[in-house]
Amino acid sequence: RRRMRKEIGRLSAHQIVCGSGETALYIARELRSVRRDFVLICEDAARLDRLKAALPEALIVSGDPTTDEALSAAGIQRAAGIVAASESDKDNLIITLTARQLNPHIRIVTRVTDVTTEQKVRNVGADAVVSPNFIGGLRMASELIRPTVVTFLDQMLRDREKNLRVDEVAVSSQSPWAGRALGSVDLRAVSNALLLACRLDGQRWVYNPPNDLELRPGTVLILMGSPEDIEAVRRAAGVDAVPVPTSGVRG
Repeated sequence: RRRMRKEIGRLSAHQIVCGSGETALYIARELRSVRRDFVLICEDAARLDRLKAALPEALIVSGDPTTDEALSAAGIQRAAGIVAASESDKDNLIITLTARQLNPHIRIVTRVTDVTTEQKVRNVGADAVVSPNFIGGLRMASELIRPTVVTFLDQMLRDREKNLRVDEVAVSSQSPWAGRALGSVDLRAVSNALLLACRLDGQRWVYNPPNDLELRPGTVLILMGSPEDIEAVRRAAGVDAVPVPTSGVRG
């Protein structure tokens, strides 16, 4: 327990996953796959051993994520993001509210079972709301009408050798790319990541962007590549690369 507290104390800009069910486990596995530091908060003592067996190197706080104590033990004040993935909409609403109070700048993603609850959790601080039932319905419809696309995406997510993901890199005002044309940064010389789109001014999307597109501060590049490829682009863009975990965590 002391070792765990020390490991968590060293983390910053990490992710926190609240929950002990299948959704929380899948989230943690994905964070591990893309090499992001994370802490799990498990409120169900009966499921704690199962989580430890599935994620033996993960940092897990045993406690109620609706409380200040459990969230603080997970380093909420230094975290970059938190997922409220409890199986109870009421608990997720409280987690969202408490997390926003403890860290006004953290990104909060909240699970809801009842889609009518979405506006409530947004009102108390959620940045994004996900309904597994809604997503599951879209997935089943996609299996009917675009099965090849679904197979491609599944293969991409499950391929342990290539480990491809769609990720994002933001251009800041301090970036060496700020103010330059897209073609002048030569992404292919930086990594094998494939540029899919750019988001401009937080609103407008440009798909398959042209080489003369100006990379203004705030431009977000949407790329597909391995975690190593994305880290290489982050470094070239002047963004701190996500550290590759060594021991302890680490997802």
